[in-house]
Amino acid sequence: MEAQTPWGSAIDYRVPQVRAFAIENALYWLREYRFDGLRLDAVHAIPELGEISMLHDLSIAVGKLAAETRRHIHLVLENDDNSASALDAGQDPPRGKYRAQWNDDYHHAWHVWLTGETPGLLPRLHDVADG
Repeated sequence: MEAQTPWGSAIDYRVPQVRAFAIENALYWLREYRFDGLRLDAVHAIPELGEISMLHDLSIAVGKLAAETRRHIHLVLENDDNSASALDAGQDPPRGKYRAQWNDDYHHAWHVWLTGETPGLLPRLHDVADG
């Protein structure tokens, strides 16, 4: 069965070539352009389906690159579930976890309050803004 995200069909990271492409793409930006970190958007919408997390594998690969190059590479998640289980700010280099979490709740709440718009994930904030 195909997993869905708010944007359509989910990427199937269980396919080894797909997972490898995603990880290698991230490493390319870090290695070739010397980015000092990555912010991964909407990770709450990545279906894992009982497999080892692609996010975990990405963190491991980035940690190896950081160790090899003796660089500090920061990994940040945007996770609407606000799940802290993927976070460990003390891991340097990364070893399966992420340094920080981008919190859009503040931005979303202000958007609802200022505009009255409640598209997508914003309806749950409408009551907060009115309350």
